[in-house]
Amino acid sequence: APPRSAAPSEDATRLAAAAAFVRTLFAPRTSPLPPWGSALASDDAASPEGVVICVGGRRDVSLAYACVRSLRRAGCCLPVELWRGAGEMTLEAAAGLETDPSLTPLTCRNVAQLATPTTATAASKQPHTPTHMHTPTPTHTPRLGPPGPSMKPLAVLGSNFTRVLLLGADVVVLRDPTGLLAAVHQSDDEDEDEDE
Repeated sequence: APPRSAAPSEDATRLAAAAAFVRTLFAPRTSPLPPWGSALASDDAASPEGVVICVGGRRDVSLAYACVRSLRRAGCCLPVELWRGAGEMTLEAAAGLETDPSLTPLTCRNVAQLATPTTATAASKQPHTPTHMHTPTPTHTPRLGPPGPSMKPLAVLGSNFTRVLLLGADVVVLRDPTGLLAAVHQSDDEDEDEDE
């Protein structure tokens, strides 16, 4: 791996250049990287840190509720993103969780937002796509199934946080976990000092 530079902006520039190069090697639908403009590729409204919880089914909604309540009772004020698959939570239930004052700040997100036909179409029109590559037009709209084990990494990558504490829906927190993120940040700073 290339060494980390002293300025994070230099690392971000190098990462963006490498990502652009990798995207040019693949047709838009076969690239291992998220398309331009997707939630994974943008960090416009990124919060410094937060909690991501994945709901793997309708029965996990009550577990996730208890998890967020335990976070708030322990004194954790970090924003929470509750990620779910398509059809795993009604819009009314999501709105109810988001407006519950004992859970805020909480946002319910759908993992299907990361792979919408709109972002795939927008990605195929980007100038980085080689003109000699042809992507066949699908004859049917692909149906997204349950996200399964890929949900957690997608939720972490698609979250609006730059540093994430990933919790299972069945976790009950007894102490504020905010210190864990601070400890990791302090450890990263010490590693950078040793590199110099």
